[in-house]
Amino acid sequence: MIGRTIHNRYEVIELLGDGSTASVYRARDKKLDREVALKILLPHVKETVRLRFHQEARSVARLNHPGIMALYDISQDNSYLIVELVEGYTLTHYIPCDIPVAVELTRQIASALHYAHEHGFIHRDIKPANIKVTESGQVKLMDLGLALPRENATRVTAEGMIIGTPAYLSPEQAQGLPLDRRTDIYSLGVVLYEMLTGQLPFASDDIPALLLQHVKQPPPPPRLHNPNIPAALEQAILKALEKKPERRFQTADEFSRAITATLPGGSAASTMPSRAVDATSTEDEEAVTDDLPSSRKRPTDGAIIRLVIAEDQTVLRKGLISLLTVRDDLIVIGEASNGDEALQRVLQLQPDVLVLDLNMPGTGGLDVLPLIRQQAPKVKVLILTGRDEDWYITQ
Repeated sequence: MIGRTIHNRYEVIELLGDGSTASVYRARDKKLDREVALKILLPHVKETVRLRFHQEARSVARLNHPGIMALYDISQDNSYLIVELVEGYTLTHYIPCDIPVAVELTRQIASALHYAHEHGFIHRDIKPANIKVTESGQVKLMDLGLALPRENATRVTAEGMIIGTPAYLSPEQAQGLPLDRRTDIYSLGVVLYEMLTGQLPFASDDIPALLLQHVKQPPPPPRLHNPNIPAALEQAILKALEKKPERRFQTADEFSRAITATLPGGSAASTMPSRAVDATSTEDEEAVTDDLPSSRKRPTDGAIIRLVIAEDQTVLRKGLISLLTVRDDLIVIGEASNGDEALQRVLQLQPDVLVLDLNMPGTGGLDVLPLIRQQAPKVKVLILTGRDEDWYITQ
């Protein structure tokens, strides 16, 4: 393709990248004398892919926002798109990054999403690879091939089909349920979590297990990975990651205002770094962990009970978490696989209840229990054990 001119107008300059369904080239629009991106479908793609390609063109053409990649032209046979050439890095470059930068980038993404939502579109595939950041720090939403009009849409995918990237799917996407704008808010919460911690809230090499985590398992509080995250920002992220859509922020604009308000002065970063920075510094950790909001303290009647589960057998621990979190009044905020981890989680998170296995490798629950009683006397401990010897139970 290099050196060819498409339709006597678009001169192909270089290959920018290949995907599973299309290749993207840098090209020069000889008519308007500007550089553009040429997105060409690969040969022999399925008809559903061609329909989705055409849908992307229609989606982008109806949207005009600085945070959304612009469409310039489409071929008559729907074989290629001419879109805005966005120079810069994908959002992956900013994982991890410091807190003001993460909040500013998320604010911009939320602004673009809110605009799309208000114009009747949901994106359905929010992830770092689909978001670019220009040298000036402007976010651009890319790849709207999965964007779906809410009203009177001809669906390219079948109802109940799971579409998107598993690590960023909302619980309703994972279950193939009907979607609305709140699915994008959940995915954006995953993206912000990853930018601040360098970790995904849910990870597994087994896709069904990963989908089940999105549906059933609460995310580890992001301050477990990065204690410098303000408590209020953590609460906003966890609200965006609520399993039930009605418990999340109801609009991307609400999410944006909530995270921006957590910064000093209520404003995000005005300048963007040219590369990612370390977000895992533990400087001033004591001051941060002492600043717990009321929702993370001991609950009153009818409030959610916060649990830490300490059990060395992964299958049993995950099974317990899945069973417990079926109830709306229980939330697992931390896990541990030995006594040392259990003590660390208890002191850091101050749960209402610690479910503690006594017989674990290394430092067992029986060994660490006196320390927990001494250093966290308000935390109730529920003993979990398979041992039934009288002397052991007495201890």
